[in-house]
Amino acid sequence: MHSTFSTFRYLVFYCPMDVVYSCAALLPLRLVLSGMKEVTRTWKVLGGVTQARSKYKDSLLVMIAIGWAR
Repeated sequence: MHSTFSTFRYLVFYCPMDVVYSCAALLPLRLVLSGMKEVTRTWKVLGGVTQARSKYKDSLLVMIAIGWAR
């Protein structure tokens, strides 16, 4: 995942005539990228809740706090 981000960042900053940025700024592609960002955020929160659940089985508040912080 990190290498994909690095590659995209390289293309945005070093592509001639801002071609990659211009494509990413189009509304349909921007909506898709925003949706992908929200899916990633959801998976991170779920990972935090799952991790907290394995250690604090009966504490719902701790699970919510760790998922939110993650």
